[in-house]
Amino acid sequence: MSTESLNRTSDEIKTSNYDLDVLRQEEILKNQKKRTCINVLNQRLYDENRKDKVKHTIVVCVIVFSIGIFGFIIS
Repeated sequence: MSTESLNRTSDEIKTSNYDLDVLRQEEILKNQKKRTCINVLNQRLYDENRKDKVKHTIVVCVIVFSIGIFGFIIS
């Protein structure tokens, strides 16, 4: 294999600026479409806080109930 054939094939590879510009425009459009609705985020936060409150209430009730049962057994 000669170096002349390698040089000829490597010179033929070219990229057009048009293709690169189109790709950049598509990326810009994708970034612009990413919007978040604040009402949805507030609703998620509210739901998550409500779930946490229920979990904490259950844990406290179980602890109080177990202390009561333990005190009843000992006395």
